[in-house]
Amino acid sequence: MKLKGMVMKLLVGTMALAMLVAGLSVNATQATAAGTLTERSATLSSAAASATSVTARVSFKVTTTNTVQSVEIGLPQFAGGAVTIVNPSNIAGSSVSESGSGATYKVFFNNTSASITAGTTVAFTVSGLTNPSSTGNQTVTIKTWTSPSGAGTNIDTGTTLVAIVTNASAQLTATVAEALTGSVGSGSISLSVDPSGTAFELASGYAVAVASNAKNGVTTAVSISGALQGVAYGSGAQIAAEAGTFASPTSNTGKPTVNKWGINADGTSNTWAGPTTSGATISGLTTSGPTNSVSQTHVVGVNVDYTTPADTYTTTIYYVFTPNF
Repeated sequence: MKLKGMVMKLLVGTMALAMLVAGLSVNATQATAAGTLTERSATLSSAAASATSVTARVSFKVTTTNTVQSVEIGLPQFAGGAVTIVNPSNIAGSSVSESGSGATYKVFFNNTSASITAGTTVAFTVSGLTNPSSTGNQTVTIKTWTSPSGAGTNIDTGTTLVAIVTNASAQLTATVAEALTGSVGSGSISLSVDPSGTAFELASGYAVAVASNAKNGVTTAVSISGALQGVAYGSGAQIAAEAGTFASPTSNTGKPTVNKWGINADGTSNTWAGPTTSGATISGLTTSGPTNSVSQTHVVGVNVDYTTPADTYTTTIYYVFTPNF
């Protein structure tokens, strides 16, 4: 009886030891389990089925602080490809090699001593891929390892999805209509002229502006019917236009020549033009490309003495805007 009691005690002790060993084994397994990577993504340059020369930008945050020697990415349905390091985030002296063909790619790092802190972002690019021919979601697997050979201990792991679709792009066509806008003041100018030959009346000035989206610009020209014609006396009463043009105006400080009328475009009232009936190009209103607006202020001047009969005189000033699309 004593012997039997001793055996039972030994068995109980053995069971306790077995349970203790089992408990230690479970704790060790939990301590080496891989963490889950966060902020995982794989961004394709094209999501079209069977697209070639595709790049996949892989990015993730490390969960477990450890010395990462290699990163593995699984793209089981893809073909081709070569790994390129892009912003490897605190992993120095990176060297790269590829394993598999459109299945598993491993990025190897020369990082034997520097530990990567949890929360650090790692990113790289797999280039030259050919997308799967079938549409739908594809699972991408990402793993970090302690071994530069891509084996060793799996530190962190995670998956993400990429979508392969039939129509991965949309052709956008925007047609911009040809456009031209020209304006000449209010379209009417009235002067009350002192026939002293030493003073004349200026219009308050009128803006001439042009806007166009013509690729090669727009040309603005001005022409006149000629002399100011008297209404009552007709051709018997005229006020001739200045001989100068916009390209080569007549210089006459303060006013046009006596018994002449003209247009001033330089803002000084010192030069006057009487554009020819065939039209004279205005350089300041001519552009070489598209423009939202160019403008000038033109002023009309009339200078007469007593040899010009009292009458109402009129003519037409024509502005022509020519776009070159």
